Amino acid sequence: ATNESGFTGLPGGISFEDSSIGVIGQWWSSTEYSINDDSCRKCAWCRYLSHDVPRGYENPFDKYYGLSVRCVRD
Repeated sequence: ATNESGFTGLPGGISFEDSSIGVIGQWWSSTEYSINDDSCRKCAWCRYLSHDVPRGYENPFDKYYGLSVRCVRD
């Protein structure tokens, strides 16, 4: 990884998957995501980063699970 973005996000893992600590980082967005079926009860967009995914990606994730947050001050 080159840290081109300047974001140094430490991989805090996911609350339901102990093995992801130190490997995967997912951070909540403040933007909610809704679809018209039951696959995602209350979702929000999150940003996913991993050592083997150079650019990361965004995906909707159920708010039931615990992900990391990053507070940004103007």
